[in-house]
Amino acid sequence: MSLIWNKLIDCQDEIISIFDEQATEIKEPGRDYFNRPDGGWINRVWANDNVRRAHIDVVDARESKGLWMMHVCIFPTLDNPAPIYGFDVIAGKNKMTGAFHDFSASSDPQHPMIQGYFESVEHFVPEKQRKLPEWATNIFTEKMLATGDYVNQVIQSDQFNSITEPSLKNIPHFPKETPLPKCIVMDFAITTNEQNELVPALIELQGFPSLFAYEILQDQCIRKIYTIPAGYSPYLNGYTKEKYILHLESILKGNTLIETKKNLDTNNQNISDSSNNSIKNSNKHTVLLEILPHQQKTRIDFYCTEKYVNIPTVCITEIFTEGTHLYYEREGNKIKIDRIYNRIILDELKHQTKEIQEKGALLESNLDIEWVTHPHHFFRISKFLLPFLKHTNIPHTQFVDQLTEIPTALEKYILKPLFSFAGQGVIIDISLADIENIKDPSGWILQEKVNYANCIETPTGPAKAELRLFYFWNEAKQQYIATMNLARLSKGKMIGVNYNKNATWVGGSLAYFETTN
Repeated sequence: MSLIWNKLIDCQDEIISIFDEQATEIKEPGRDYFNRPDGGWINRVWANDNVRRAHIDVVDARESKGLWMMHVCIFPTLDNPAPIYGFDVIAGKNKMTGAFHDFSASSDPQHPMIQGYFESVEHFVPEKQRKLPEWATNIFTEKMLATGDYVNQVIQSDQFNSITEPSLKNIPHFPKETPLPKCIVMDFAITTNEQNELVPALIELQGFPSLFAYEILQDQCIRKIYTIPAGYSPYLNGYTKEKYILHLESILKGNTLIETKKNLDTNNQNISDSSNNSIKNSNKHTVLLEILPHQQKTRIDFYCTEKYVNIPTVCITEIFTEGTHLYYEREGNKIKIDRIYNRIILDELKHQTKEIQEKGALLESNLDIEWVTHPHHFFRISKFLLPFLKHTNIPHTQFVDQLTEIPTALEKYILKPLFSFAGQGVIIDISLADIENIKDPSGWILQEKVNYANCIETPTGPAKAELRLFYFWNEAKQQYIATMNLARLSKGKMIGVNYNKNATWVGGSLAYFETTN
């Protein structure tokens, strides 16, 4: 049909042959649905001692759409310093419309594979240059997402449960823990390095929901007030408002998201409406469960969750059990809860009244419920994980109880309690006494300070920034995908309300990124 297609198919066959020779194919549950060569869809995964995941995904729509697409990625094992490799190509009948080839450093930025790649392409000069903005070059594309990929690799590793099990030692046990949460968030401080370049620094991460629905509303409100240029979006990896809401709903309600081949190509920026998706409803009743939700600072997110995905908000004081079933009452009707969208922070629960704590204790029973996300995930994927992460874009972090010696230059560090929230308990300007007076050193980390950049110009002076990336689990690709962001601006020592009470042009916002056609 086309010389270009024939050559690309030869490339596909050669890649599969190499994977077959060098690794063992993984038969993941449910993958057969997404691997149907006779239907124009190849989706296969391999692994060996050096590679955690080698993946090829081919969509052959030559006859129906005049289009052929291939995605290849290789993730090294945690003890392998090799880079993450990625290759994507999209081709019509007469030309390739897109080709992406990348090595992303996972732990060794000077790895021979990276150096070899740059040497092999140093003489290549594209016919047409497309200049990326500075923030994209320095922050987003090459560093932030690659750092997120590295963290995802750790979370999905065989060692993850064993290294994070101690995080659960001081909390009640909650039955029915799922292997991984369906959604996670990562916080990146925008910093400057010694060369005064903008670089991201992963300072926190959470296996806990965070303003997922509110950001939809915020984008809509911003667009009503400000003129956002065409082709710019806060959504990432080809997500749109429609696709984001559909995926969020499937995660929260436990529905099966049925995606077309087009929408499984998350690099396709033309995905624009939910007509290409459908949901197989689980018919399970899901509630958002929180402590006194209408008094919480984040209550607007609860209301948005009900608006966009039709999940009611329930206070923990409203729940009761009958046998192994959990219920709440509304307008005189007893309603069974099948699935909990969990917004309860256990550290906050400990400081509530005896009656509220007793209600919380009901959830420790072996109830007939499902969790999103499970309470244990709040602890496993948290600041507790940071000392185990070794990456150029992750500040060095140590458990206080494992310090061999206290650093002399304490001004270069910050003290954080492991499981606090909203910046509570953080000590920015550390003294030796602060460390010596810690009653439970195993519950604290000592983290290298990052040098926040004054990167955002405002009418009242420059502001610092953090970007929070929202990741959803993609069943088809068996990996976390960055889908949306939250930008937070500050003029204080830290990000947050307590440090910006008298400041202007600060607070929560969004970052808009240029989409590609």
